[in-house]
Amino acid sequence: MKDYATLVSKFIELDPTDYMEALYDLIRYLSGCTSQELMTFSPYRQPELVWLQKSPTEVDWDLKEYFSCGHYLVDPFYLVSQKATDDRFDRLSDIAPRGFRTSEYYTRHYKYLGITDEAGYVIPVESDTCFHLCINKHDGRFTKSVVDDLRAQLPIVAKCLKQYWRTVLASGKTHGAQGDEHRLLVAAFDRFGTSILTQREHEIVKLLIKGCSTSESADLLNISAQTLVTHRRNIYEKLSVHSQSQLFALFFHSILSVQDDDFQDPLQVYLSSDRGVAFDGDIPKLNS
Repeated sequence: MKDYATLVSKFIELDPTDYMEALYDLIRYLSGCTSQELMTFSPYRQPELVWLQKSPTEVDWDLKEYFSCGHYLVDPFYLVSQKATDDRFDRLSDIAPRGFRTSEYYTRHYKYLGITDEAGYVIPVESDTCFHLCINKHDGRFTKSVVDDLRAQLPIVAKCLKQYWRTVLASGKTHGAQGDEHRLLVAAFDRFGTSILTQREHEIVKLLIKGCSTSESADLLNISAQTLVTHRRNIYEKLSVHSQSQLFALFFHSILSVQDDDFQDPLQVYLSSDRGVAFDGDIPKLNS
C-alpha cells in the first residue's frame, strides 16, 4: 500500500488527468467508497463541482440545483472550509453537530441520497478557495483502519490537488454570477427571521437549521436546555411552524425568495408573497 502511494505521488509530474485518475483510484482502493466528488468551496461564491463519480445505486440529483438552493450553507464540510487555513482530513461524524444525524438536513440530503457515511479532504489552494474531495459510502460505515489510511494520505492528496489547481483550474476562473447568488444567499441566511424574532431566537434558529441538538445549542449559547426549549416553542409559535422539519422548509423557501435586496429579512419577503401565504411545510425539492 505504501509503494502504491509513493507511485501516485510521482504521477503529479505527468498529465493532470492521469494523476487525478490515479488519485481517485487510490482513494477508492483504500476506502472501498461508492462515490467521490471534487468541488471548490469559497466564502465569496457558490461551490463548483469539478468532478463526480457516482454510485450505481445513488439516486439522480442535480448538484447545481443543490448549490443554487443554498443547501450547502449548512453542510458541515462547507462550514469547516470557511475557517480552514491548513490541509485537513475529517470524517463527517467528527465535525458535524451532535444532533446532525437526526436533523432535517441529514434526512433531506444524506438519507435521500442513500449516503451512510462520509469523509473528506479540505485543501486550501488560494486565500479564498478550498478544494473539497468528498468520499461517500452507501453500504455501511468506514472502519477506523480505513479512516486512518485515508488520513495518512493527506500529504499526497494535498500535493495532487494543489498541482491540479495551479495547472488546470486557476487560469480559467469565472465566478461573477455565482458570486452574486452566493452573496444573496449568505445575506438571506444571516437575516432570516430578524423582523419577527428576537436576537436570541434568531441565534437559536440558525443553530437548529445547522442540525445542532437542543443540548448542544444550549451549551453553545451558555443557557439551560429548558430555556432553549422555551425559546424554541416561542419561535415555532411566531413562525407558525410545528416542527424542525417545517422550520427547515420555511427557511429554504424564504431564502430562495430573495432577488436583489440583501438588506431585507427573506422571511418577511416570502410571507408577503403568494407562495408564503400558501406555505404547506414542504421543503424545496433537490430536483424540479
